[in-house]
Amino acid sequence: MDSAVIESQLNAFAEKLAGQISAILQTLAGEYSKEPVQVATAERFSHEQKRAITMQLAAMLANDDAKAERLIGDNTALLMACMPDQFRELRQAVREYDFEQALALLGAAANMPTTPEV
Repeated sequence: MDSAVIESQLNAFAEKLAGQISAILQTLAGEYSKEPVQVATAERFSHEQKRAITMQLAAMLANDDAKAERLIGDNTALLMACMPDQFRELRQAVREYDFEQALALLGAAANMPTTPEV
């Protein structure tokens, strides 16, 4: 089996496992806490926060800036809440330096043009 295929499968498994662990931890935190567990939803973030991060990410992707991966890591909850169906694919595209694909995914998810404002 090709090492790229194995790595891709391992990454997919790790992402799925991380999501499951996060859900378990949130459940446990809710069981032992009087306060309800906050779930990352798009409503949790202001329009300005979402716009600022998505526009910054779009600009980085348009410039083939590898630091986009760090921005995604720093804003995982916001991006997952805003684009739950595309987040994993976006992150994988950035990890593979396919910035054009990542930009297209971001644009589709955010209903924004794929070229950032300058």
